[in-house]
Amino acid sequence: MGPGESAPAGGTKDSRVPSGISVGNPAGNPAGDPEGRGWRRFGPPGLLAGGVLVALAVRLPLLPYQTGDFLGYLRVWYGFIVANGHFDALQYGFYDYNPPYLYLLTTIASAAPGLSALLAIKFVSLAFEAPLAFLAHRIVRLHRPRSRTIPVLAALAVLFAPTVVLNGAFWAQCDVIYTTFLVAGLFFLLKERPGTAFASFGLAVAFKAQALFFLPALFWIGATRNSGGSPGSPGASVPADGSAIGGFALRAILMAPLAYFLALLPAWFLGRPAYDLLFVYLGQAGKHGDLAKNVPNLWQWVPNDWYALWPLGVLATAAVVWGVTLAVRRSRALPTADLLVTLSAFALILTPYLLPKMHDRYFFPAEVFTVLLAFHRPRFWWVPIALGLTSVNGYLHYGFGTEAPFVPLAAAAVVPLVLLVLLGRQLLRDLGYSFRPERFGFRALGAFARRKAAAAPLALLLLVFGGMFLSAREGGRFVRPVGDDPVAAGTLARAANLNAEHFFVRFSHRTLEADGAVAYHLDGGGAPGGDFALRFVTGHFPRDHGARLAAARTLMALFFSGAALLAYFSLARLLERRSLALAAVLLVFSWFWAGSGLVVAAAGPPALFGV
Repeated sequence: MGPGESAPAGGTKDSRVPSGISVGNPAGNPAGDPEGRGWRRFGPPGLLAGGVLVALAVRLPLLPYQTGDFLGYLRVWYGFIVANGHFDALQYGFYDYNPPYLYLLTTIASAAPGLSALLAIKFVSLAFEAPLAFLAHRIVRLHRPRSRTIPVLAALAVLFAPTVVLNGAFWAQCDVIYTTFLVAGLFFLLKERPGTAFASFGLAVAFKAQALFFLPALFWIGATRNSGGSPGSPGASVPADGSAIGGFALRAILMAPLAYFLALLPAWFLGRPAYDLLFVYLGQAGKHGDLAKNVPNLWQWVPNDWYALWPLGVLATAAVVWGVTLAVRRSRALPTADLLVTLSAFALILTPYLLPKMHDRYFFPAEVFTVLLAFHRPRFWWVPIALGLTSVNGYLHYGFGTEAPFVPLAAAAVVPLVLLVLLGRQLLRDLGYSFRPERFGFRALGAFARRKAAAAPLALLLLVFGGMFLSAREGGRFVRPVGDDPVAAGTLARAANLNAEHFFVRFSHRTLEADGAVAYHLDGGGAPGGDFALRFVTGHFPRDHGARLAAARTLMALFFSGAALLAYFSLARLLERRSLALAAVLLVFSWFWAGSGLVVAAAGPPALFGV
C-alpha cells in the first residue's frame, strides 16, 4: 500500500490472494460473500424500488392538507405569479423569500397551468427529495464501497425521516431544497472538490438563509485541512502561496458568493431592484419578535420579555464556533470522512440550538445529516430518531394546529443539548484531546483573576445595558399636553406608526389623561437606551422638532460608539486577540442596524438615531 493510501472499507487486500477469491474463502465460493451474490444483484434494487413506492404512499394522504403558511403566503405568491404574467411578476416585491425559490414556482406555474396551487407548491419540494436521497446514497457508498445494501438503506432512511415526510408533503415548505445543496456540498468535500462544494453552499444560501448554519462546519473542516493531512486526503493540494483561507484555496471559497449572486441575476434582469434583492434576508431578520418560535432550543428557557438580549445569543454562538475552530486547528487530526460528517452534524445542531429567533423547522438539515452520521458511526443510530421526534413535537402547535406540543418545548430542549454533549465528546476524541479537570479548577480561576482589570470596563457595560433592559421591561409613558406642545405630540404619534418596523422605541397604546394630556405608553420592545433618549430630548427640546431629532441622533450615536470602543479595548485585553474582540463587538452592536433594516431603507441610516 502506497503512502497515504487507505484500506478499503471491507478490510485490507492481500496482494498474494488471486483475483476473485475473497480472504477467508479460499475456494472462491459465492456463499462467502457477506451479502450474497444473489442479494447484491437483485435485493438492493428491489429494496430501493419498494421503499420509494412506500414513501410515495405515505406522502399521498398528506397532499390535500393546507397549512397556515400555504394559505397566508405561498398561495398568495403563486396566485400573483399566475395573474401577472408568470416571470414578469418577479420584478415586483410581493414575496419575502430570495428569488431562486420563486423561479421554481414560476416554472411550474408556466409548465403546468392546470395544476392547483397546492399541488404545484408541494411538487417543487417533493421533487428535491429524490436527489437528497441519492446524495445520501452516494455519501454512504463512499464510506462503504463494497456494500450495495447499506447505501440503499441510507437513502431510504432519509426518505422516511419524519420531518422530511412532513416538511414538503404536509407543510408545503421548501427546507429540503437548501438541505439538498448542503448535502451536495458535503459530498463534494468528500470527493476533494472544494470549489464545487462552495458553489453548492452558495446556492443553498441563495434559497434560504438557514443554510448559513453549515458555515461553522466549513470553518472547522478548513481547520482540519490546516492541521496537516495525509496525501490524498482533503487539503493536500492547498497552495502554499498564501492564496488560501482556513485551509481552502481562495478561488474555491469565492465560488460561494459567485453562485449566490448568479442566482439573483434573473430577478434583477426581470426588473427587481438590486437593493431589494441584496437585503431580503435583512428584512427577514427583523420580522419576528420571538426569542424561540416553537423550536426546542436554549431560548425556550429565557422569557420572551428579554427579547432585546438576542444579540448576546448571536455573540455567544460566534464565540463557541470560534472556540471549536481553534480546538480543531490546534489538533493534528486527519480530515477523515467520519470526522467531516461528525463536524457537519454537530454544527447543524449547535447553531439553531444556541441562536435566538429560531423557528420550528430550523433543525431540518441537522435531521438529515444525523442520518448520515448514523451510517458512518453506527453507535449513534438513535441520534436521528431522537432529534427527528423532538422536531416533530415542535411542529405540533403551528404545523398541526394543536393547543400545545405533546412535550413542553422547554423540556424537549434537553434532547439537542444531550446530543451536543455526546457528539462534542466524540469530536474531542477524534481531535486527540483528553479531558483535564485541572483546566477548569483553581488554576483557571487564577488565570482569569489576573485579568480582572481588563474585565472591569466590560462588566460595567454589562451592568449599564442590563439596567436599561430591565427598566425597559417595566415600560413607561411620555405625557405631553396636546394644546401646549402639538409638535411633540405629533412626533410621538408618528413614532407610534413605526411600530411594525422601528426597533428603537415602540409604543403599545395611547391614553387620554385626566388633565387633557396624551400619554404614550412604551411596550418595552425598543433598543436599550431608546426610552432614555426620547425622555431626554423631548424634555430639553419640547417645541423644536429639528433640534429634537438632531439631539436624539447625536446622543445615541455617541453613546453606542463610546460603548463599542470601550467593549473592544476591554475584550482585546481580556481575550488577548484583537481580531476576536473586534468580531465580538461588531456582532453585538450590528444588531442596532440590522434590527431596523426597514427604517434604514425608508429614511436612511440617520433614522437609526432618531424617533
